[in-house]
Amino acid sequence: MHTLGPVIVGIDFSAASLSALSQAVRIAAFGQAAVKPVHVVETLVVIDINAPLVPMVAEATEELIKAAKERWGAFATKVPGAEKLALEVEINSTVAALSRRVDAAKAGLLVMGAEGLTKSKGVGPVASGAVQRASTDVLLVQQGHAGPFTTVVVAVDFSPVSQRALERAVRMATQDGAGLHVVHAYTSPWGHKLNVPGAKVPDLERTLREAMEQRLRDFAAPLAHEMGYLKPVYTLVQHDTAAHGIGQYAKQVGADLVIMGKRGQTNLRDLFLGSTAERLLRVAPCSVMAVQP
Repeated sequence: MHTLGPVIVGIDFSAASLSALSQAVRIAAFGQAAVKPVHVVETLVVIDINAPLVPMVAEATEELIKAAKERWGAFATKVPGAEKLALEVEINSTVAALSRRVDAAKAGLLVMGAEGLTKSKGVGPVASGAVQRASTDVLLVQQGHAGPFTTVVVAVDFSPVSQRALERAVRMATQDGAGLHVVHAYTSPWGHKLNVPGAKVPDLERTLREAMEQRLRDFAAPLAHEMGYLKPVYTLVQHDTAAHGIGQYAKQVGADLVIMGKRGQTNLRDLFLGSTAERLLRVAPCSVMAVQP
């Protein structure tokens, strides 16, 4: 994958962040980008630092930074190519610190473990916060997904940002030799409420699906050359909620990466703006890449 700048990778020494480090190193190598690993010690307690406490706080800070860098030595050796990287350590809010470093480095990608140390179901709160705050694309890696991806699902809602998501998906699938699924999730505009004499709902459904499938293929047509031998699968998913529709489809095809835009339009609007995006992050059965507009 070609990146626009350095790859920032968040390290919390969890198993998921080890997989994230592996992905960051291999993706950066493909795009000839620098990798900058960052460990953030969360600021859990705000202390009113007066003069007598300053030396004590400074000493504790130095010890925390030293301990993290010592731990990094053994951690990095588990990923070929990472042992030469220097770990940067900061004491701050993790989301704020990573977002600031992304901006300062003009990073092309932020990579993090999806679960982190919270062991929460799906994507953890810190990773979710990074998706919301970071000014670049964010790859959230599930524990154990250290190698090339084999099946990539990209969610398309025909917006400009989903065009970028499709470009990312094509590059990733080409790089890894993965299968590519281009998916549009929709809700029937009439459902069970259509009550027009003589109307044949199955015929209307078929017409709608045929039109949307053609639109999906037309949307991807500008990337036909880049797709090359990928032979993408174009799929329409009808579901009450876009997030669950995409998540269920990804599970059905055994996807190990879902790529989506952070913001979009039409019937996938919520998927990219907030509540539904959070839902997809929770239910996605695999790693997720959120693409910046």
